[in-house]
Amino acid sequence: MTKIIRAGCLIDGTGQRPLHDAVVVIEDGKIKQVGPAGKVSFPEKCKEIDASDRTVMPGLIDDHVHLALGASDDPVWNKVKEDLESMCFYAAGNAQKALVSGITTLGDCGSVGSVTIRLREAIKARILAGPRLVVSGTPITTTSGHLYWIGVHADNADELRKSVRGLVEKGVDFIKIMATGGAMTPISNRRRAQYSEAELRAAVEDAHRLNRRVVVHVNGTEGIRNAVRAGVDVLVHCNWMGKEEDSIEYDESVAKLAAEKGIYADLGPIAGFTKQDSRWNLGCKMKNLGVNVHLSSDGIGRQADRFPADLRSLVENTNINPLEAIKMATKIPAEAMGLSDKLGTIEPGKAADLLIIDGNPADDIAPLQRVDTVILNGEVVALKGNLRVCMNQQ
Repeated sequence: MTKIIRAGCLIDGTGQRPLHDAVVVIEDGKIKQVGPAGKVSFPEKCKEIDASDRTVMPGLIDDHVHLALGASDDPVWNKVKEDLESMCFYAAGNAQKALVSGITTLGDCGSVGSVTIRLREAIKARILAGPRLVVSGTPITTTSGHLYWIGVHADNADELRKSVRGLVEKGVDFIKIMATGGAMTPISNRRRAQYSEAELRAAVEDAHRLNRRVVVHVNGTEGIRNAVRAGVDVLVHCNWMGKEEDSIEYDESVAKLAAEKGIYADLGPIAGFTKQDSRWNLGCKMKNLGVNVHLSSDGIGRQADRFPADLRSLVENTNINPLEAIKMATKIPAEAMGLSDKLGTIEPGKAADLLIIDGNPADDIAPLQRVDTVILNGEVVALKGNLRVCMNQQ
């Protein structure tokens, strides 16, 4: 049956000013029409959702979380971390919390074993409710590299190719490579590259041959430079750290090359950003040069639902306006994931993944934490903070 949503205010995710008194027409889980009331046609008999006193916007897309990881001081994580079956339940609960908060699509950027692959398939099969999941499975890293305790170890170009092929065989949606060390792995060096340009290029070429995008963790400038020249798809973090302690080495020529190549930059985690934060300011410089910059939470485990709160904090503590932040949390991450034809904006032909919000986050970002209704594929899946389990059997 055709459904319509009457929206008092509609934010389409493109960054344009909201449309008031709008109608969204949904058929077969997709958006058929959207526009001003009176200019949109629909059948006389249809199911109607009245949001004429609220705002309708695209579901949030957080393309950097870790559903099947946890903080070392998290008692729940410490109970499940040695048991993969329990970890599946843990990851499912984290995903459902995210969905209820308004995150309709999650990109899991590194998990233990095949936990998130199994979870993705269970959600697709409607065995349990959850957001759209796009997963990398286990990350690729070096011996003693960042997240070595969960990652696939690859120490040269041939091992990188084999790792890419093995992950694709297991069913991952994209490839995650640790191109520098990271803070969570003290024995790694987050300022230095873990792979050369040639090694990364070998991995990228094979991943692209197999129609998989490549997302790389990069803190240091050396790793950013290698990754950009190798032609990766997404740079994560982009701290531009120099080799020496406490040094920053922003390389504008590398940023320009990233823009020319159409590479995306994920600035997550965005929690705690202020106008003085170096990563935020360097990300803005990249954006001004034409790099496709977007936002994520890097939410770990039970913090996988933190994205709306992080977005609010970002807008309230930096110089970004709410509409631009929403665009960087919907439209641009959809593009970075290669899903812009399906997700990210409210346009005909795209999936009806929508939020109904009390208030207007285009004027005041705070209502983004007051999601009234979450709609996934045209179905109401969460209402007033509660998950609605209506799993139609296929």
